[in-house]
Amino acid sequence: MSFDAYVRDALDNPKLPHVNVGTQFKFLSLKNATLPLHHLFAYEQMPVLMSFLEERFGRKIELPKANTSPAIKTEITPETEARFRAARADDYALYARVLKAGGHLELEYS
Repeated sequence: MSFDAYVRDALDNPKLPHVNVGTQFKFLSLKNATLPLHHLFAYEQMPVLMSFLEERFGRKIELPKANTSPAIKTEITPETEARFRAARADDYALYARVLKAGGHLELEYS
């Protein structure tokens, strides 16, 4: 199955077993759309997370590579990508907030 076909399945019928993963925003937020978090990090900016953890724990931390997915082609048509971005607007908006904050979004939750 191509990546494009997978994304279209996720858009057209998100309850299919192979695409039934939900959304990042729904996973991270409460029913009222608030984020019950104090910190959120961009995965692609792992040094930001590592620096935060090292400061918190007061020591150097090294994470071994584990459970790494193989590199595969993930080509997607512009039409499918546009549909996906529209359907996951909350996910993309949250991700943009994290990136704008330098890879570490600090939230106040009580």
